[in-house]
Amino acid sequence: MIILCLSILTSFCATPLLEVQPELHFGVVPQESLNTRTITVKNLSNTDLAGLKAVVSCSCLEVEPKTIDLKAGTSADLKVTYRPRSSSGKARNKVFFELKGHDTPVASLVVRADVYRIFESSPRKVDFGIVPLGTSPKADVQVMPLTDRSYRVQDVNFDSLLIDVDYDRNAVVSRQTPLKATVVLKPREEVCHFFNDPTDPLESGMTFSFKDTKTSETFRHSVLFKALIQGEIEVTPPKYAFPNQPHDAQLTLKVHLRHRHGKPFRIKGFSSAFGCTAADFGQDASVEHDIMLHIDASKIEGNTEDLLRFTTDSEIEKTVKMPVTILFAE
Repeated sequence: MIILCLSILTSFCATPLLEVQPELHFGVVPQESLNTRTITVKNLSNTDLAGLKAVVSCSCLEVEPKTIDLKAGTSADLKVTYRPRSSSGKARNKVFFELKGHDTPVASLVVRADVYRIFESSPRKVDFGIVPLGTSPKADVQVMPLTDRSYRVQDVNFDSLLIDVDYDRNAVVSRQTPLKATVVLKPREEVCHFFNDPTDPLESGMTFSFKDTKTSETFRHSVLFKALIQGEIEVTPPKYAFPNQPHDAQLTLKVHLRHRHGKPFRIKGFSSAFGCTAADFGQDASVEHDIMLHIDASKIEGNTEDLLRFTTDSEIEKTVKMPVTILFAE
């Protein structure tokens, strides 16, 4: 057992406050399995502990009840539930015990487990690559058990605004008969500001739920995907930063907009939280436009980042977005 102490009134205490075991090991467990253990916490002080709260370091952990009132000299049993998600191998997480109104934990509990995968997918992560806005690329995915059991498909959870997933809703899967699914990406204008930056792709995923045909236990398996959404209008530079600027700086930025498919377009509007102004604002239809932006840094309080928005009349993409960061000298 480990004994930690915290003084409620002073920065140190003469007597221990709370007693809790230092570590809880769930042993070897499969991904997405539901595992429950009971632990005991004891108030070793002469003071009632009101609002003793359990705070977890991972969404895979849950403690019930989360908050208790523990009278002096008494103990309480808490239920710790562990459900490992996407990770496998040796897992280590923590539960912190905090007193209401105090930031410093009274005690902590290390939670360990050896997690193994129940399912595998091929590919493990779907990479759509560069995807033009307005297109709907498809990718095939197979999900298969790594055990000798069979599992019935229950459902698939995903963002229906981003993708569609087509699969056999009555399928029973096994090592010999994997689940086959087709993922259709539906890039929207709302995510088109990612298209210029290859280091910042659109990333999301889908989670398949399976029920063991013998035990009825439910397991989940997640498949991630990423895509670099490419809009009709290309912005150069794709993003920009003004580092180490004086607070009264007058900044100028030249932005070049070009239609990727050589179609004429108009720039109908411009907006920014910076309050900057634009010169050479191209109004006539053209395949490309240059715009000079002027930013008065004296009107900006502290380091800031904003998206410059250019409204166009292109067929698919209505708003072109460009991240701009301004950092001031100390």
